[in-house]
Amino acid sequence: MIRKKKTFRIMTVNEHLVWTGLTRNHFPEKIDGANVEIVKVGIKDERTATTDKGPSIAELQPFLIYAACVHHESSPKELTDAQVESATYEYAERARAYASWLWAEVQKSRPQLLLYSQGYELQAFCLRWVAIRCGIPLLAIENTALKDRLLWDVMSGITVNQNLAKNIYWRWKDHLSTAELVPFEARLLATTRGLKSTEHQSPEGKAFKDEQGYVLFLGQVYTDASVVFGLGEWRSPVEVLEALVSDCNAKGVKVFAKLHPKESQGVAPLTQRAYAQLTYRKIQTSSLLRAAIEEGQLLMDQENEYDTYALMEGAVAAVTLTSQAGLEAVMRGVPTILGGEAFYGGLGFTFTCPRPSSMKGALDAVLATSPEECVQMKESALRFAYCFYEKYCVAKSAEGVAAILATAVRTQP
Repeated sequence: MIRKKKTFRIMTVNEHLVWTGLTRNHFPEKIDGANVEIVKVGIKDERTATTDKGPSIAELQPFLIYAACVHHESSPKELTDAQVESATYEYAERARAYASWLWAEVQKSRPQLLLYSQGYELQAFCLRWVAIRCGIPLLAIENTALKDRLLWDVMSGITVNQNLAKNIYWRWKDHLSTAELVPFEARLLATTRGLKSTEHQSPEGKAFKDEQGYVLFLGQVYTDASVVFGLGEWRSPVEVLEALVSDCNAKGVKVFAKLHPKESQGVAPLTQRAYAQLTYRKIQTSSLLRAAIEEGQLLMDQENEYDTYALMEGAVAAVTLTSQAGLEAVMRGVPTILGGEAFYGGLGFTFTCPRPSSMKGALDAVLATSPEECVQMKESALRFAYCFYEKYCVAKSAEGVAAILATAVRTQP
């Protein structure tokens, strides 16, 4: 009698592996003695699929909000009822049909793990739904600000804004030695620029100088999932910038807005439309911000001409919604205000500004930060960054992928 070899099947989306830079060589040949098989799925023609096993409209709400924001180039609070309705019409049946098709594929191939990136994009959302409904372990992965590190999650299944970063920090923050932190800081500050992915890179050298100093606004892709689901009480990123410019103007301080490099060269998921400087186009609809630009109160870099790190060096403070660049600013000694629900917020080394009425107080506090306080916040941010990149994220290597696969296998749904 010939014994059939055990197989460990990982179902994933080929496009997600390409986006994260993973290939078959990153995956182990065996897991717990079973041969590893990668089952790749793509977008199935939804017209041939049924919706018998698809998620309900209520279950689809996070995806539909994200899809509506991307499709209409808006934040959730900017969406009209008609826009939400049109996005529901456009994407709900596609998602239900695709999830139903995935359900059938899962029943046929019987995978031991479902692997995807991010958590809100169509394929990822449906894979996550199937994993939870079928009781199959899941593994969500995502790129980080450093192109050689991989973020992952096996609990929420959403890496963007519901990952395990804070839990890892709370576990390790009091157990790190100077021998670990000092070389990490030196290495990170020396190599960060070279480790940035293309869509996050800014040119080296060009800076902005102002004798009075300036507040640096670190923009993000307007419809990025971390923004869509991290705005908190803000209506939009533009509202954050309006509040910042208004209160800085009252203090006689200029604002320099560094918009995200990806918006000048990237394309949006779902629609595949070019961002075409989306945030800058939104800024142009604000009479307050247009006037501030004309008066020289608000300086803009929408073309990715300035060096982000050089701008940090000249800033007296930084403001962002949820960007990882805010963490980098604190690590460089720049006191930073978070307007949104960042994965590193609320840990004592940033300032919080959850609504327009809070901006004045937040600015007063951040501009009054003493050098000693800046050093303390920098040290805390460094501890968080070490926990995030070294204790939580893994290297994009065979060893790193094997480690998170082992964790996913051990984690029961």
